[in-house]
Amino acid sequence: PSKGDYAHHGQAFKVISRDGASVTLDRPFYWSFGRENTTVHHFSPGGSRMGLENLCIQVMQATPNGDTVLVANTLDSWVRNVEVKSSSRNFIQASGTMDCEFRHNYVHEPWDSQGGSGYGIRLLGWNANDLIEDNIAYSCRHSYGMDGINTGNVIGYNFSLDPNDNAHGTLHPEHNHGYLYQDFLTHGSSPRFCLFEGNVGAKAYCDFVHGN
Repeated sequence: PSKGDYAHHGQAFKVISRDGASVTLDRPFYWSFGRENTTVHHFSPGGSRMGLENLCIQVMQATPNGDTVLVANTLDSWVRNVEVKSSSRNFIQASGTMDCEFRHNYVHEPWDSQGGSGYGIRLLGWNANDLIEDNIAYSCRHSYGMDGINTGNVIGYNFSLDPNDNAHGTLHPEHNHGYLYQDFLTHGSSPRFCLFEGNVGAKAYCDFVHGN
């Protein structure tokens, strides 16, 4: 019911049909919602069936400070076979997506991996039923993260190597010196009903900073 990136929890659906006060949804509820403090929000996507693929991006700004690839308010879309190097905040970020696919991408060597930066593939805000599969992340702060309302996503058969926070304004960050950051991370209030399967990395972490 709360708004914003750190809303408590929720689930997104496509409406298949409507008959009077009854609606048919594209999937069942993952859990039982109580009547109190439960609201319904109508979502109108900005686009659907759009793709970015077969592309190499290297950020060349002197002081980059934004996301490199942003997929927002989108249904049934994809990012495939895209390489991103030297991003500042998020290499690939999804926000407000449903039934989207992120596959065969390579994200590596962030320009900045201090707090809030250097994330590889990050599902931020609310996202539902997305597929993050067969990607490679190298030297990101967190390679694969879900942050906020995320339900029904699959994170499968991805590879992560050497997550760290040492990059700060250099294209060649030092390697870790002791503390190992998280390859796979759930963050914010309550990503749930998501599947992690067949991934390769050193560390997975479900935090309690914002309410998991």
